[in-house]
Amino acid sequence: MKSNEFIIPSRSLRLNKYKNIPTDTMNKIKYDIGANFDTANNTAMSKRTLRFVVAKVGSTRDIWSIRANRWKPIFIFIKKTQV
Repeated sequence: MKSNEFIIPSRSLRLNKYKNIPTDTMNKIKYDIGANFDTANNTAMSKRTLRFVVAKVGSTRDIWSIRANRWKPIFIFIKKTQV
C-alpha cells in the first residue's frame, strides 16, 4: 500500500454483527497477500477455501477474493485527498 492511499471494504465483504471484519477473514486475507500476521492464530488458515489476491483492474488496485473462478472485490484502494 502506498503512503497516499486508504483501503476501504467493498459491499461484497461480509461483516460481523458489530460491522467489523471477522478476525479469521482478516487473517486469511493477510496470509494470502503476504502481509504480516499472527502465526499463533493459523487454525483458520489451514482449512481455507477462499484465495485472496491484490490485482490492478483498470486504474485501481483492489484485493479480490477468488472462489471457483469467481472474482469479487473485497477491499478497494483509494487515494487520499487534500482538504
